[in-house]
Amino acid sequence: MKALWLTIILCVASALSAAEPQRTAFVQSKVIKGLSRPLQSQGQLVLFPEVGLLYRLEKPVQAAYLMSTQALVIEEAGQLKTLSVDEAPWLRAMAELLPNVISGNERKLSESFVIEKLPVEKGFHWRCVPRDSAFRQALPMIEILGEKDVEKVRYADRNGQITELMLQPLPASAISTTEQRLLDALTP
Repeated sequence: MKALWLTIILCVASALSAAEPQRTAFVQSKVIKGLSRPLQSQGQLVLFPEVGLLYRLEKPVQAAYLMSTQALVIEEAGQLKTLSVDEAPWLRAMAELLPNVISGNERKLSESFVIEKLPVEKGFHWRCVPRDSAFRQALPMIEILGEKDVEKVRYADRNGQITELMLQPLPASAISTTEQRLLDALTP
C-alpha cells in the first residue's frame, strides 16, 4: 500500500513540476541606425506551458507583455490592455514562434524555418531562415546559439536593425501576483 501511495505522490509531483513556468533572464541590445550606441534593456521571459510567453521588461522601464495564440495582454504604467488575435493577426504566429526559439525546439522550428547548422566547437549555432516569403521579408533570419540551452538569439529586421538577446535560465519560482493578474486577463 505504501508503494502505491509513493507512486501516486511521485506522479502528482512530476505533473505539477512539468506545469511550472520556465524562467529565463535576458539582456537585450538593439542596434538602431543613427544611434551611437545600442539600446539596452533587461528583464525576464517566462514560459507558461500550454498558455503563452511573458516578456517582462524590468529596465530601463517596467512593462509586461503576455502573449498567447488567442490574445496579447499588455501592462504598461500600471494599465492593462488586451488585444485579440482578430485585432493583431501577427499575434498567433509570434506566440507559436517565440517559445520555440527561446526553448531551442529544433523540431518545431524546422516546421517554419530552414535551419542551417553552423560549425562550433561546443553546443549549437543555427541560422534559421523563414520558409514563408512574407515572414522572410519582415524577419530575414534568426540565429540561435547555445551550449546546452539557448544562450543567445540574434536577428536583423528588414531595416537592418540588429537585436541580440542574451539568455540565462533562472530557478523555478511560484507565479507572482503580477503574473497571475496577466494570466487572469487572458481569460474573459
